Amino acid sequence: MAPCSEDFPPPQHGSATCAATTSGGQFCTVACESQHEFACTPADGYSCDLAGQWHELGRTTCPDRLTENAPWPDCSRAHYTGYPRQKSEVDFYFDGDCQSNNSNIIQMFERLFNTLDGAATSGSGTCNIENVNVACGSTKRSVETPRSGPGFVVQFDIVAVSTLPADQITAVDQGDLMFLLGGTAYEIEDKIYSGEFFMTIDGRRAEGLSFAMTAPPAFETDCQDGQMAVNENFSAYCLDCPKGTFKPVDNISCVKCDYQEYQDEEAQSTCKSCPAGTNAVFRGAKDIADCTAQCVGDESPCADCHLVSGSFRCKCANGWVGSSDGLVCGRDGDMDGFSDVPISCGNETCILDNCPGEHNPDQLDMDNDGKGDVCDDDTDGDGVWNDQDNCPMDPNPDQIDSDGDGIGSLCDNCVSTPNSDQANSGDSATGDACRAVLEEVIAKLCENLPDGTYRPHPFDCSMYVQCHQAGHDAVFNCPSATGWSQELLTCAGLDRSLVARRRGNIIDNPSRS
Repeated sequence: MAPCSEDFPPPQHGSATCAATTSGGQFCTVACESQHEFACTPADGYSCDLAGQWHELGRTTCPDRLTENAPWPDCSRAHYTGYPRQKSEVDFYFDGDCQSNNSNIIQMFERLFNTLDGAATSGSGTCNIENVNVACGSTKRSVETPRSGPGFVVQFDIVAVSTLPADQITAVDQGDLMFLLGGTAYEIEDKIYSGEFFMTIDGRRAEGLSFAMTAPPAFETDCQDGQMAVNENFSAYCLDCPKGTFKPVDNISCVKCDYQEYQDEEAQSTCKSCPAGTNAVFRGAKDIADCTAQCVGDESPCADCHLVSGSFRCKCANGWVGSSDGLVCGRDGDMDGFSDVPISCGNETCILDNCPGEHNPDQLDMDNDGKGDVCDDDTDGDGVWNDQDNCPMDPNPDQIDSDGDGIGSLCDNCVSTPNSDQANSGDSATGDACRAVLEEVIAKLCENLPDGTYRPHPFDCSMYVQCHQAGHDAVFNCPSATGWSQELLTCAGLDRSLVARRRGNIIDNPSRS
């Protein structure tokens, strides 16, 4: 942020009212011009301290607190084209033929509605009805309607619309529409209670018995691309997304353009790309001039400079990283020490973040594809997405799973025995399931044999098993740093051992089984 002395412009299509504080800083409040609104609710106020740091006072709904190019958000054009709709129904007593007169009842009800005073143009609005439907059957009996019997229910929507040109409708006008909607409902009730709300069908009287709202009145909007819908209690409008933002089709709000983009127009559904080799130094850039090859720290909002011993010394500010002198900085939104955009640091090496937006200071990249492991959909680079890979950390394009336990053979700690939990209570690479199987097989192999008898290894490794204690000891224990030697028929140093590991079997040294 710039010092308080470097005043920020007021919100676009708005104003900023600022005053000096007793501590020497500033306090500002912001507002929008008529027919304009904020895309998010700004703070109640903004204060700037002596160090030039801005602070928000009170609550705000803006997703990014203290925007990078100004303390406050911009205003944009609001189109108050929303209208309130109220779903309603009237219960009629009628002892005639409803089914045969269904369409006639609808027409007569529309004419009956148009006789209401509230249905005519009132002030700057008028009420109409839509979606009229007739449900034939018995009338409902209630405290307000003690009479019951044959009849029908007319279901309909009351819609209040403005008669003003669309670009002249205000929030106040929309509030009036809501009151007009309520007034129309009250008039229907009054006419029902006075016996004036009736129709004559085939010479028979259909008398209105009761009126009910079947859903609370609510505003509806029909916004265009690049606009966000805003619905409030007594108004609704379509808001053009301000410059520097866009409205994705899968989002309900305006979103800032990223570092490689800008948007110099309102009401857009995409952002414009910065010219090749350039990037915006902050998200939400509003002009192509904000796209630069690099951020020069002492002239841009990306460095923190102080006067030390008669000269300015700079360092990249929080959220930025670059050269040690702070004069060339790149945005580091995830604060992992690597620039989110390419920058040139002269004789120094400034590394581009391999996962912008993800904090990964180790920059691990197992498959060396330039995309860090934390954001790589295929971490091991074997052509199988992580969420489908049975060995996500080991390249195995064939996805072989010998025992069908969902763990690929290449990374399974017990290839021959299903063990999806990969339990391993020992200090070897062999899973508990394989050790249990080995002990069982060797025990059977050595059963009823005298001590010192050598038998072939049950998994056909180049070694033998020595039986102990009448065949009840299934494991031959070799001392640490030794292994079984087929030539010596005893434990020997690992350099003399002829034990060979076979892929798909357990570790060949039974002492580690």
